[in-house]
Amino acid sequence: MKQMIQGYTKLKLPYFFIYAKDKTIDQVEKLNNSVINRLYNLIPNKAINFKLAEFGKFNYENLMNDKNVELDNDIINKYLELDIKKHFMFADPEDEKYNNIAYTYQQIKLKLLEINPNAYYVTDVLVKYLYKEKRSQYKDTLWLCFGDIIVENIKRNVKVKYIYCEKCGTLVEQKNNRHMYCDKCWKEKRKKEINENAKKYYYKNKKQK
Repeated sequence: MKQMIQGYTKLKLPYFFIYAKDKTIDQVEKLNNSVINRLYNLIPNKAINFKLAEFGKFNYENLMNDKNVELDNDIINKYLELDIKKHFMFADPEDEKYNNIAYTYQQIKLKLLEINPNAYYVTDVLVKYLYKEKRSQYKDTLWLCFGDIIVENIKRNVKVKYIYCEKCGTLVEQKNNRHMYCDKCWKEKRKKEINENAKKYYYKNKKQK
């Protein structure tokens, strides 16, 4: 048993740590056929194209519940203070709780809600401040604390629905419930179907003769 365990402890980290822990390719084992590594081949890693002609101009108000909300300096100042402190929380070896990233952001969220218990209001204030002022370096904390509310707001405000093409993984606008492919893959699929139907028709008539 000891010999078997040592055979595994001498190995490098699993391949998926490239994504889970930001490890480099030389720090991990080669991609194998384990369950979690097979996800690499199942999930497309397609770059999303945000050309204005395809998706329109970004409007931060779509991330909000109340687009007319007034900025609240108490919430903003507390948010900026906590956002700076979070790095010290992560690095504190004496407090094991704060080494849990999810726990840290949960605590940040709770401290912000002490100022105002309405999570939708707090989210709106922070979205308006961070996006209107273009303070991109502070947005991670916003999404990790209130991302669920922002997504909820987007779903309500943006009526257009997008899907990933089932063949190539490209993000496209879904025109109806049966729409599953991008234009290019749909044309290829239709061409293949037409050719297959033509072959079936040919062999069917040949047998009848």
